[in-house]
Amino acid sequence: MKVIDRACELEQWQREQDLAQHFKQQAAQAGTGICCDCGHEIDPKRLAVNPHFERCVMCQSRVENRTKHARRI
Repeated sequence: MKVIDRACELEQWQREQDLAQHFKQQAAQAGTGICCDCGHEIDPKRLAVNPHFERCVMCQSRVENRTKHARRI
């Protein structure tokens, strides 16, 4: 196996491990009132609207702005 092929496999494996860890952390934080992006407490008023929110207002705004920007491109 060529060195480049092995490097690609290792990079893919690392990405999969990182993604699995990310999902594991999100699942552990779900419903705790802790933002899955920044780790800060989600405003109780926000959780009163929907206790399943996973992001604080600031992080959710960033996600929505990125999504909106990506659609324009």
